[in-house]
Amino acid sequence: MLAAAERLASESKIQFVIAISSAKQRKDIDQLVAGSEVNFKVVENETYDALNASDAAAVTSGTATLETGIIGTPLVIVYKTSAFNYKLLEPFIDVPHYGLINLIAGERLAKELIQNDFTAQTLVDEITRLLQPDVNAEMRVRLKETADKLGYGGASKRAAEAILKIVG
Repeated sequence: MLAAAERLASESKIQFVIAISSAKQRKDIDQLVAGSEVNFKVVENETYDALNASDAAAVTSGTATLETGIIGTPLVIVYKTSAFNYKLLEPFIDVPHYGLINLIAGERLAKELIQNDFTAQTLVDEITRLLQPDVNAEMRVRLKETADKLGYGGASKRAAEAILKIVG
């Protein structure tokens, strides 16, 4: 992700926000971005505000993909683990999509860059695509339609039920 941010920053005027949930993560993030020429804004406990203000997001697979989709921020889903873990666990994963927002949508709405598909260049390419005004607007419409499937009030329960239908 850092390499992708550096490439994007060298090609255009993009601002980067890293949303973290605890002060403990701040030290790790500060060490990770130390020496980078990219000016990262790190926000703590302001994830939803950061997503609302963003034109696009790279989000690691998990509940954050659903939250990002409900907020309506165009996203690319990224995930990479050790080759050993991936080879060990991947055969047990039997779902058509990794991202929860894609599972709810019933289609690959957000591109999923998983394991070997996740490189700095593939992330740069997808973020660049998502920042195109027509692509961005279309994804926002489709994310809203997907979020509307969950309704209002009790959305967590309906999301869980929808996912259980897919995996069960």
